[in-house]
Amino acid sequence: MLYFYPDLFSKVIIMDIPLVGSSIFNKEPTPKEGDGTIDELVFNSLMEYQQNNINSVLNNDDELMMYNINTTIGGTSPCAVGCRIAPVAEFGIGAQTGWPYYNVVRTDIPWMKDGFNVPFDEWELSLIPKFPSNISMLYLYASDIFQSPTFFKWIDNKRNDDGRSEYMKINDSDHWMQVRQPIAVNTMIAQWIASTTTTTTKIDDDDDDDDDDDDSFDFRGHNDDDDDDDDDDDDSFGGSEADL
Repeated sequence: MLYFYPDLFSKVIIMDIPLVGSSIFNKEPTPKEGDGTIDELVFNSLMEYQQNNINSVLNNDDELMMYNINTTIGGTSPCAVGCRIAPVAEFGIGAQTGWPYYNVVRTDIPWMKDGFNVPFDEWELSLIPKFPSNISMLYLYASDIFQSPTFFKWIDNKRNDDGRSEYMKINDSDHWMQVRQPIAVNTMIAQWIASTTTTTTKIDDDDDDDDDDDDSFDFRGHNDDDDDDDDDDDDSFGGSEADL
């Protein structure tokens, strides 16, 4: 959608999985054309939970998917109990939730190739040939295992161009940061959107001028009350952390 219709978007929020250089992807870019069989070299290089996700899809195995969640990754997922995600699932979240991982190893014409008409060796990122220059990005992350210095540098360069793109770490959390730290995540998103919007909208009829003195955090993760002439020396840009 972003690639084909960039004029429909002005901002994008991405969570925890880089668009390039992540350990979750063992080849760049992700799509690959072949004979339709699984790329065994890539499959064998993946982590166990990633392999189980792929096998769950190929065998439509709901039970393997739940074993993966409850045992392979130790039951840390918020959906370890009581979730149903895939509409056709008969047990647990459903085998087909592993579909994104299957796309990493498939060698038939991937869905991501449809319509792009860009040779794979010219792709700048994984999953998308090029990120539209007119769209700013907020990247929130919490896990360390998936992160990519290449992607952080890419966001730094993008911020230098658009003055709005940013990345921020959510502390005391993991891959499911929106569940573990909903206040921190929601606050960060809301304040980044507000800070990158040229026109403001009054949200609460009771808002007044005194609201500028509250204890909210701005999108760079520092307290508004602490703002002073030395702010240019802080670490508020790329790589700062949010303790909300």
